[in-house]
This record gives sequence, C-alpha cells and structure tokens, in this order.
Amino acid sequence: MKTTFITTVLLFTIFSSSFAQKDWAVALHQPDNFKSAPDGSTTFAVEFDCQILEGSVQVGDKLIYRVLILDSESQELIITLPSSGFIPSNIRYEIGSSDIYRIGSEFTAGGLTIEDSKNITVVVESYLTRNSENDDPIIDTDSTNNISTATARWLSEEDAASVQDFVEFSPLVYPNPAQDVIHVQLPSSEPANMELTDVKGNLVLSSMESVFNKQSIDVSTLPNGMYVLSIKQGQKVNRPQRIIVQH
Repeated sequence: MKTTFITTVLLFTIFSSSFAQKDWAVALHQPDNFKSAPDGSTTFAVEFDCQILEGSVQVGDKLIYRVLILDSESQELIITLPSSGFIPSNIRYEIGSSDIYRIGSEFTAGGLTIEDSKNITVVVESYLTRNSENDDPIIDTDSTNNISTATARWLSEEDAASVQDFVEFSPLVYPNPAQDVIHVQLPSSEPANMELTDVKGNLVLSSMESVFNKQSIDVSTLPNGMYVLSIKQGQKVNRPQRIIVQH
C-alpha cells in the first residue's frame, strides 16, 4: 500500500454549506520507540494536540480519531487502531481560536510479530463531528491539517530487551506564544540538537546545535500557527513541546 493511502482518507470529509465552518489542525507528539513483548504484543502511547484555527468547538461536539502505523520504507500499512471506524471522544470544554486540546491514548497491538526492527511512520487522523445521532461532520475549511505524522522505530523483542532508553527532561522554552524569537534554557551546556516541525509533520528548522545551556531560535519568518519543538541532548530527550508563533 503506497503513500496515496494517507491522502485518500481525506475523502472522509463531506462538504456542505449547511454545516458550520471550522479549521481543525492536529500535531502528533514524537512517540517513544515501540517495544515488542515476549507474548507478541506491543503497547505504546500516542499523544497529539488539536488546535481550532477558525471558528470554535462547543461542549458536546465530538472528536473522532484513529491511528495508522506504516512501514517507513515500503509505506505498507502494518496496523490501524481501531481496526475499523474511529475512536470517539466528546469535547469536555469549549475550544476557541488558537486554543490547544490534548488527546492521549494507549494502545496494545496483539498478535503482531516483528522479527526485525524497522522504522515506522505513525499517523493520527482526526475529525470533528456534531453532537448528533448521525455523527454529521462539521465542515473543515482545510482538511489537509487533520492528519499529522511522526517517525519512530518498532523494536523486535531482542532489540527491545537490549536498547537503552532515553531520559526525559523538560527544558524551559519561552515566550510562548512567540513573535520573533524562542529562547530555550537547557539543563546543561552539553551539545543539543533541536528540530521544529509544523502541524503536518514537515521539518521547518533542524540541526541547531547548541554548545551552551541557552539557545535562541529565530521564528520571525515563519507563518503564524502551531509548531512542535523536539530536543535531544546526549541521552536526554524532551517530550516534544507545542509552540505557537503569532506575529
């Protein structure tokens, strides 16, 4: 199955002027490595942020989403979670323009034996629906940002038993929202690599090596919107942090 599979899912959105106009964007957090277990199962967590860029979402509206795992090299679909349909989640509070709504789920993929570790692409696909029996879709003015991707590695049982986990740390990142510059305060002066991606998973800035414990990132030329900052410093990694650029 080729990459066209991902784009075809956009046909899910039905366009009709009778529905409220929204613009809904999702940004997938960088997942940890997937580790195969002796019983043939793999448990992993998926977390993503949602942002309403146009309009607002009311209490009782429903968010539906699913997760797809693909082989990064062949683009073959490995598994879809759930196996059919979408996972429903009722909106608990009103979401206004530029507000962030976070979703997190833990999944277990049973019965899949990964003999050789492989690079994978994690895809989260999310839509808004009305609070109705028919789950009528709320029209999204730009459905291309309903999908977000990230890469990870699915480890075989043997590799999972020997891999060294990274230690998570929380650098100070400010200001947020940012107009022109983002400052990053690191826990030490050890060299660090940083990556900034947009809500579609596209790399915006990378290879920003820091040799001091404070680094500044120029975002003055970036369009307004939500971005995700990932940092690796030795054996330490941050949980990717959402950054809003607002000039």
